[in-house]
Amino acid sequence: MKSSADLRPPFSLYEDETILVVDKPAGLLSIATNKLEDDTLHTRCVNYVRLGNERAWIHIVHRLDRDTSGVMVFAKQEQAKTYLQSQFAQRAVHRTYHALVEVRPAESPGTEPAWLVEDRTLPVSQAKPSIQGATEAITHRNIVDTHDQVSYIHLTIHTSRRHQIPIAIKALNC
Repeated sequence: MKSSADLRPPFSLYEDETILVVDKPAGLLSIATNKLEDDTLHTRCVNYVRLGNERAWIHIVHRLDRDTSGVMVFAKQEQAKTYLQSQFAQRAVHRTYHALVEVRPAESPGTEPAWLVEDRTLPVSQAKPSIQGATEAITHRNIVDTHDQVSYIHLTIHTSRRHQIPIAIKALNC
């Protein structure tokens, strides 16, 4: 049997009666895919809130890619989920990412527009805007620091597409 420490989210940053804010580690899925993985951040958060109430639930507001670490917000109430998701949909949420990459990009600051398409097996790739199902992804970047063959880049996403940041970094030849 797991202890309450095992069920706790990796790092809880804030919690009240409507939301739970946690720090997602890299390598952990935000939510299960169609493969129905058992260990996800969502599962850990559900298990955590059920320590206090076995019928409690955590609603998914947004997600981060498996390899991305960062702050995630979960809602404890359906109304809070709807409200927060509408803020993401209206792009009222400011999303900032920091990346350490090999090689120095040629230009900074700049914007990486791309058109992304996802196939049935979930890989996402860059495509032409005319490809059916392609969605626009806009990533703004600024090099914060560089040393030898490593650069620290500040990224802000205007859109929120699956694998948007890795594809934007790849477009920089990093």
